[in-house]
Amino acid sequence: MLLSFPCFSRVRQTCAALLLLLCLPLPCLSLLSAHAAEPDFAPVREYIRTRMQERDVPAMSVAVAKDGRLLWTEGFGVADRERGIAADADTMYSLASVTKTFTAVALMTLVQEGRIALDDPVNRHLGEAGLHSWVDDADAATIRHVANHTSGLGTAEQFFYGESERALIPPMAQSIQRYGHLYRRAGEVHEYNNFGYGLLGHVVERVTGQSYGDALRTRVFEPLGMRHSSIDIGPGLERHAAARYGGKREPIPFYGFAEPGAAAMYASAPDLARFGLFFLGRPLPGQREILDARHRAAMVENAFRTDPHARYGIGLEVIDDGGYRWYEHGGSMSGVSASLTMVPSEGLVVAVLGNVSGAPVAQVRERIFQQLLPGWRAQAAATAGPATASAPRPAPIGTAPSEWRGDWSGTLHTYEGPVPARLRVLEDGRALFRLGDQLWSLLDKVEVEDGRLRGYTLSQVPTADARRRRHALRVDLRLRGDALAGEAMAWSGPKGPAGVLDPYFVFALNHWLELRRADSGDEG
Repeated sequence: MLLSFPCFSRVRQTCAALLLLLCLPLPCLSLLSAHAAEPDFAPVREYIRTRMQERDVPAMSVAVAKDGRLLWTEGFGVADRERGIAADADTMYSLASVTKTFTAVALMTLVQEGRIALDDPVNRHLGEAGLHSWVDDADAATIRHVANHTSGLGTAEQFFYGESERALIPPMAQSIQRYGHLYRRAGEVHEYNNFGYGLLGHVVERVTGQSYGDALRTRVFEPLGMRHSSIDIGPGLERHAAARYGGKREPIPFYGFAEPGAAAMYASAPDLARFGLFFLGRPLPGQREILDARHRAAMVENAFRTDPHARYGIGLEVIDDGGYRWYEHGGSMSGVSASLTMVPSEGLVVAVLGNVSGAPVAQVRERIFQQLLPGWRAQAAATAGPATASAPRPAPIGTAPSEWRGDWSGTLHTYEGPVPARLRVLEDGRALFRLGDQLWSLLDKVEVEDGRLRGYTLSQVPTADARRRRHALRVDLRLRGDALAGEAMAWSGPKGPAGVLDPYFVFALNHWLELRRADSGDEG
């Protein structure tokens, strides 16, 4: 009679299990290993729920992909409170400026086909509605300059709310004629510009002969299997769309744009992850290579330096931080928070979306990085050199330079014609401004730095576009020869320099302002 001891029984079971594993084919062993290595996203999930409750965020969705497969997709909260629709993995969110990455990809497909070149003057592809420069040859501004925000374009954005304003959305050609002005020489400085991506979307339309939405659908979304992506909300996708919510968590009326190439896209988080896998060269089965490796690399190589850790390429930022290099674009506007990040060395893509401004998308991404990137942040700290103190930048002066004191007169140039303008710089350095026959207005929040004066006034620009809302006027002047000249931007929206002029952003409209010393006998 053989005695059976529990310890011997366990040994026999273990040996049997090992023999079974050794008999398995290698692919099965790989699958078991991959399954065992699945990351645990429970802490991130709990973090999302906690932060959403703290900030009263209606809905968020997240997608994480790595090495050619989706690891995690999930929706949280309620995508549409009024209709009682819960957020899920397929919920489509407004993306704001993440749209620019996709406009850039569509543009690069045309570069790949040889139909345009990055160093073409952008005017070559705009037809009669070309750019106008106040300081240089307009043809010096290339497609590359526009794409990396170094073209010198003035600020121009227009949002239109609800059905009553939808009919007011102008064709892009009209917006170019009115606001396609260059205020700086191309390549001099990086200044983030939404109007530029409206231009690039228009280039895509003109070269392809398709609408902007159709061009992105056929060139990007469909080939990459992005079935829950569209410009605005595509037909049949309405039930997947998250509502946008405002600061008091009120539903914001649906709004459209004069510059759709800058901000008009909707997508689900998994669709952004699908795009990211393609871009990193780790595509999912069935995805077509709409851009080859050389043209994808061109979007992030030779990017324009914007700060010590960041550069802006063609529709993507290149970040060196936390011990890794990553590509990203974020988006924020009324009712929108969006983040798309790709880490090429790890084949990692993270997409986080929310339907209110200020949702913790960057913080959620940080938690996912901590989970998946070995030595995240700690690696950067270990390899960083000793900190070096840099000289503090002098604070801007709050009064106009003494040599500018006195009266200046000239013209604000608008698409409806010239408007007389006056600037009076007082002995104490304060400044007053006047447009046409309006009252004098104090130039507020004045900053003078590097020979440049900026300030805000409540003078109203008398054009149909600007009369749509009460607005502030930001003047940005520089001494050019014997003239003070530069951009005067009509601005309407929340939390502005003149207080809350509108609960949501409405417009920013640029105009050329040029002033010269007034005759001593000229009374204002």
